[in-house]
Amino acid sequence: MREIEFRGKDVETGEWRYGKLLTDNNPNQSWIILDVFETDNENRNDTETIKTNGWEIDPETIGQYIGKKDKNGVKIFMGDIIKFSGGGVWSVYYCEDNSMFRLRNGGLTCCVVDGKLYSVIGNVTDNPELLGG
Repeated sequence: MREIEFRGKDVETGEWRYGKLLTDNNPNQSWIILDVFETDNENRNDTETIKTNGWEIDPETIGQYIGKKDKNGVKIFMGDIIKFSGGGVWSVYYCEDNSMFRLRNGGLTCCVVDGKLYSVIGNVTDNPELLGG
């Protein structure tokens, strides 16, 4: 089964946060990313096993992990910018029409292929200049 993970920028600090995405789809509602993890306590009981951190996220920066890693083992998220080994820079986006993640380079689009053919070099939020315009 594919791992479901999101990332987004913390509205307070501007840092990238990773985890589960929570919202009630209300346009005025905050978008929250939760990082859920187990504690290190070896003698824990059920009430001590899980801790969470939660952050309010800028909705314009939210991207889902697409279930693939690049040639360096880096997780690829929607909004990432990738460079193919043979050249060419593409952005990762979600295509509603096909219900799938795709790559875009100007007016060209293609399916996401084996991650061993490219590497993540940035993202559209922090590095829009990498797309050449």
